[in-house]
Amino acid sequence: MRRQRALAVALVLASCVVTLPAQQPASQTQRPPVFRSDTNLIQVDAYPMKDGRVMTNLEKGDLEAADVTLTNAAKGPNPTREVFYNLGEVKFAKGETDEAVKYYERASQMDTNWGKPIFKLGLAKLQKADTAGAIELMNKVIAADPNSAEAAQAKALIEQLKKG
Repeated sequence: MRRQRALAVALVLASCVVTLPAQQPASQTQRPPVFRSDTNLIQVDAYPMKDGRVMTNLEKGDLEAADVTLTNAAKGPNPTREVFYNLGEVKFAKGETDEAVKYYERASQMDTNWGKPIFKLGLAKLQKADTAGAIELMNKVIAADPNSAEAAQAKALIEQLKKG
């Protein structure tokens, strides 16, 4: 039972690793910067990220610099749900789960129908061995964003956790 649960958690966590996009030539930097998480791209459209500093920092693997830039953007006049989600991703990648949870919650509060931050909150529950809490949040992902990749992952995870 524990082995199955551990395997399910490991599979989900492995699919949620923050990956960084490849460096692009300067001639292709006209597009808004993006942060790659899982298999989806999140557009970043908040001040002060239009200059691409976050992407440059992420491409270099400089989570500290990305953290500083995203934190400043979160304190700016119009932070978006993506700013908070991406800040949560940076914190999660740095192993700062409690801090990541705060930012995922902010992103979720800004758009209650967006499954990505809810899914990550569920993974944080799993990381803390709160299976019941994780299942509850995975059900919220399915209800909020039923056609998303996160909903499909949530269904599979619930099935594995209930077997375990």
